This record gives sequence, C-alpha cells and structure tokens, in this order.
Amino acid sequence: MKKLRVILIAIAIGGCSPQIASHYTYLGDYEVDPYSMKGTLEDFNRDIELDPDNDYAYYRRAFHKAANNDLEGAILDYDQVLSINPDLADVYYKRGHDKALLKRYNDAIVDYSEAIERSPEESMYYFARGFAYTETEELEKAIKDYDKVIQLDPDNGQAYSRRGKSKKMNGDLDGAKADLEKAKSMLKK
Repeated sequence: MKKLRVILIAIAIGGCSPQIASHYTYLGDYEVDPYSMKGTLEDFNRDIELDPDNDYAYYRRAFHKAANNDLEGAILDYDQVLSINPDLADVYYKRGHDKALLKRYNDAIVDYSEAIERSPEESMYYFARGFAYTETEELEKAIKDYDKVIQLDPDNGQAYSRRGKSKKMNGDLDGAKADLEKAKSMLKK
C-alpha cells in the first residue's frame, strides 16, 4: 500500500510519468518530492550505474546539476531521460528552461514546443515559450502564446504583463496599456 501511495504522489507532482514515478519506490535516501534537494550526486550516479535505463535517476541528477549551476550537465542528463522516455513533456520544458538560462532561446523554443505538443493544456509551457519568443523578437508568436496562457489560465496576471510588454515592443501601445493595467489590477490582489 505504501508503494502505491508513493507512486501516486509521484505522478501528481510536477507531471511525472508513471515510468519515472516507479523509480520513487527504490530511491533510498532521497525524498519523494522531485523539487527537494535531497539526495547527492553520488546517490544519482550510483543508481545510474546500477540501472543505466533509470530515467528518474537522470532526471534527479539533472535537477541537482541545474541547482548547482551546471546547466550544460543538466541538459545532457535531460537528453538521457528523453532518449529513454521521449514522451515526458515536463522534461522537455525543464531542458528548455535550462537552455533559456543559457540564452539559447531558439533551442529553448524547440523544447517548449515539444512539451506543448505532448501536453497542450499546460499553460506554463506556452508562458515559457512566449518569453523565449520575446527574447528572439518574434513578438507576434510571443503574443499568441500569451493569448493561449490567458485562455487556459484567465487569472494569470503575469501573462497579461508579459503580453503587454510584447505588444508595446511590437508597437501596439493601446493593447499594451490595456494589458498592463489588467495585470496591475490582478497582481495587486
């Protein structure tokens, strides 16, 4: 019963797949929450050595590396996760995030698009891609992504703010003003 509960919790956290979640059952001395920083590089390396197809150990190691500013190492581990299980939208998103931090926005856009293809109802994927499009000055695409965020999550004040900034950069001053006022009123609450 405890094993089933752990797997269900794992699936609920952060969009983990059942394949990745199954690894929660034998992770030993690190926690169920993938956002905790429990576990050491040695733990993850040991698990990978014992099972080279352990996508979750690569996933956790990538998180650990990113948290310790080894973004290139994290990206390589996310690559490994996706070579084992290419259907994990959240891994594409996280890899895209690390690429965006490295200012590799076009590469990030590709990853965010892959995440969206696999999970088209997840607003944060559109939000992230909208940011990357803004950074590459593809403002119409950025605005379209922020439109989608607002459609999926109408209470997202940050999406109005980002869309307003993109509209301003694109020369739509009236649209920008309306979005920024909406964002301001939402974010005050």
